[in-house]
Amino acid sequence: MASVEKKLNKELQHLIVQHLKSGQKLPTEKELMERYGVSRTALRDVFAMYEAQGVIESTQGRGRIAKMPDLTQQVINTWGIALELNPELLFDILELRTIVEMSVLPRVAQRMDTDQLQYMGMLVESMKAKAKMGDVFAEEDRAFHMTIFKNVGNTLTEQLLTALWTLLNSQIATRHPDLEAVAAQHEDILRALVRQDLDALQKSTSEQLADVRYRIMMGMLQNAGESADSIAANE
Repeated sequence: MASVEKKLNKELQHLIVQHLKSGQKLPTEKELMERYGVSRTALRDVFAMYEAQGVIESTQGRGRIAKMPDLTQQVINTWGIALELNPELLFDILELRTIVEMSVLPRVAQRMDTDQLQYMGMLVESMKAKAKMGDVFAEEDRAFHMTIFKNVGNTLTEQLLTALWTLLNSQIATRHPDLEAVAAQHEDILRALVRQDLDALQKSTSEQLADVRYRIMMGMLQNAGESADSIAANE
């Protein structure tokens, strides 16, 4: 990298960091060209590198905005491919989620506010109503857990848990045989959060994660049975 480009790269690093937390719009290309005495081509080359890294977002009509890097989609994309090749990696993903999620529960219990708890209560009521009708409640389920993850107090941990949750739920193809029991699991978690009862929260969360493991196992057995039937039919 030429010395001019290195200097520009370093200057833009400082600029991005200054705007990162606030998500402010970066100065225009014209302003930056005048400030650093560089060409538009050189400026765009460096910007392209940061856009690829996910720390700059370019939108039509708004210019470029600095943003916190998000590893969520990177984890989903990378491990999604790995799971296609080796579905048993789901157990590793679940183990990692269990370790991380159980470790942050004390912090979550302390940080959850009244508005969030009320929102989660609405989600649980919707889950229970849909479960009685025999309907799945994927949107409520996701919103419930994303609300929990937002309270871990660490951006990277939140992104990792979001990615792990998404991977697990996208790969578990089997419909849960008892939707009302799943809704009740979420209600138990919510009650523990409302009471700030850490023991109850850990117990209810652990039970739900154990249920996820059971569903993974059932899904694999089902897939194995379907594969065996397919092989037998072709013989």
